[in-house]
Amino acid sequence: MNRAILLISFFIFLTGCFPVYKTQKPQLTVNVVNERGVAIPNVKVVLVTSVRPAKIDDQYDEKYSNQIGVVNFEKQAQWKVESLMIHGVQFYDWHLCVAKEGYITQDFIDVTKNEQIKIILKQGNTPSRQYAYQC
Repeated sequence: MNRAILLISFFIFLTGCFPVYKTQKPQLTVNVVNERGVAIPNVKVVLVTSVRPAKIDDQYDEKYSNQIGVVNFEKQAQWKVESLMIHGVQFYDWHLCVAKEGYITQDFIDVTKNEQIKIILKQGNTPSRQYAYQC
């Protein structure tokens, strides 16, 4: 048994590769309300997933809030093989973009450590801007 563990450790050290269970998308509940705390239905909520330092384009998961202003995103995770070499480890970052006609768009809301987020949309018009993905 000790010999097998030693042999496996040697191959991991030799190749620099190791398995790791990575979350690609977090479990997340978003509650969208107006300034008075009333739920807003049919709000576009986009979960943006960025992977670095990989050359992978951002991924966009677009959903709309239900009648009580809630959107749920399910967790997605899988086993990956990573390397001890430079740039062999991938990091995932997530942020939200929340938009509805007649309200000011909120974007780049960090969701890294939160499972439940309450977004308060203010009435108004969003100024035009130039992003790769506009909510």
